[in-house]
Amino acid sequence: MKETNISKEERKEFNLITLTGIIQEGIHGTIIIQSSRYGDFRESSMVIDIIGTTEEYDIARLCDKIRGVLNTYGDAKLNINLAGYYDGPLENKELKEKVNKAFQKAGAKKVEGIEDDELISITGYTPKIEENIKYCGKTANINIATRFNSYENKTYIWIGTPLIVLEY
Repeated sequence: MKETNISKEERKEFNLITLTGIIQEGIHGTIIIQSSRYGDFRESSMVIDIIGTTEEYDIARLCDKIRGVLNTYGDAKLNINLAGYYDGPLENKELKEKVNKAFQKAGAKKVEGIEDDELISITGYTPKIEENIKYCGKTANINIATRFNSYENKTYIWIGTPLIVLEY
């Protein structure tokens, strides 16, 4: 990264380090590392955010590299979240078709979901992704959501594995 800016915050219950900078022309990145301490609960997480790119990445290779680095510090669990958008609003029917097509490409079956006029959020399971979560007797490892943001005039789509952990 070039033109980096780093900030640190230390509190009783957590430590936070944020690094922002330019990866290459037109592509900005942010790395956030947070370690939480609540009684006996201790957890660290890292977010790598690549902003403003239309470049294709080999996500599996990138995840393997990240997992390899993190596993030197203990058993690392990865949660991958991708976000994209369409300019303007899209009809609910068209959004459902896009979500269904993404599920088909991933070889995923719907586990459960929420669908209304403002939000679609579907969790599913695909044997193509090893890591998963189990809850209430269900197994899931992919989550796709869409929502229109009228302030930005964009329809966002998020794909997360095993779940989307970002606010949407």
